[in-house]
Amino acid sequence: MAATVTRKQFFTAVAEQNGMNTLYTAISADTNYPDWIEFNSAKYIVQGDVLYVRTQLALGYTSEQMQALFDAAVQVPA
Repeated sequence: MAATVTRKQFFTAVAEQNGMNTLYTAISADTNYPDWIEFNSAKYIVQGDVLYVRTQLALGYTSEQMQALFDAAVQVPA
């Protein structure tokens, strides 16, 4: 059960679930908002952080689905 993945791994897993467009449109356009900052510059995505929460809300995922997303992300080469 992965709890931390790289940004690349996370975005690849989201894209494989056809959720990247939904996530992208859910990110604030304000460059001072934590979700925008993390979306554009984070090195790692950690369960429970701002981008994790934004992704869960945007995609309407349960905690189990988010865990499955992280588990899929771990399989993506870092």
